[in-house]
Amino acid sequence: MFKSVMSLLVIFGALLAHAWGDLGHETIAEIAQEILKKDPKTQQAIVAIIGVEDLKIAATWPDNARDDHRFDPFAQFHFHTDVVPGHNVAKPGALNVMTEWPNILKDPQASNQKKMIALRYLIHVIGDLHQPLHVGNGYDLGGNLCSVKWNYPSSLAKTLTLHKIWDTTIPSDSAMNLKKQSGARGWFGSKEYANALMAQPEFQQILKEETNLDSSVWVEESRKLREEHVYPDPQVHPTQRPYCRKSYKDKVSLEVLPVLDQSYFLSAEKVVNQRLILAGIRTARTLQKILGDLPSEAESVDEILESFFLNLSK
Repeated sequence: MFKSVMSLLVIFGALLAHAWGDLGHETIAEIAQEILKKDPKTQQAIVAIIGVEDLKIAATWPDNARDDHRFDPFAQFHFHTDVVPGHNVAKPGALNVMTEWPNILKDPQASNQKKMIALRYLIHVIGDLHQPLHVGNGYDLGGNLCSVKWNYPSSLAKTLTLHKIWDTTIPSDSAMNLKKQSGARGWFGSKEYANALMAQPEFQQILKEETNLDSSVWVEESRKLREEHVYPDPQVHPTQRPYCRKSYKDKVSLEVLPVLDQSYFLSAEKVVNQRLILAGIRTARTLQKILGDLPSEAESVDEILESFFLNLSK
């Protein structure tokens, strides 16, 4: 029985795209890290667990770990799926990470190796829960079974899944838009994307007002955004969308694929950028809540790095 369940998890996990892609997760981590610069105590507690590892490396680690089959059972923790009576059943998922794994970080008896995994997944899953399609409707694997034509910014339409569009395409295109608006030249990665988002007028207001650390509320937010902004035909029941297959074995005609254009992108871009900002703020504040009061005698990152040069011959 266990092997059968694990086999299903392996297949399901392999089919799912990585939430937000590296750019999204790294941008969230950059925002969180900037906020935590004013909280050396929490920073010290983080260093005690993951050392000098940058938060954006920790944030993408769980996706990279998918290449290691020892982590196949962890695939279920990357998403939350709505339960549809008679169609699917409740399974452990992202909310379990949020409610149970902070206890690992607080447990003085837990090994540092275990805490390292828990912290990386916690950071990652906060990001996942802010991606609307990582709160799945129970029918289409978080939009992975739904194909559409994407013709922004080029008029040459590409066939992509809804999941991929929200994971990587919209964040990437949004980053390029912000680069153009800022007049920046050269590389524009997660740090630059995060800085551009934090420079927006509404960021400081959100930072000041945002205090909600209830992950079930985050799920409800993503669910509402999923239903109102993700699907091009929100009024249609999930089983009646011709561009969404029932399984990966099914085929769908290119003629029935909806075309998502600039108007869709501009609406989705606002949602994505707001979710990245909220995820960054909530990541920082969640870590402060869990780790801020824990005793730690860890050196700072700068002290650790400088120590390698103390005994070098001059």
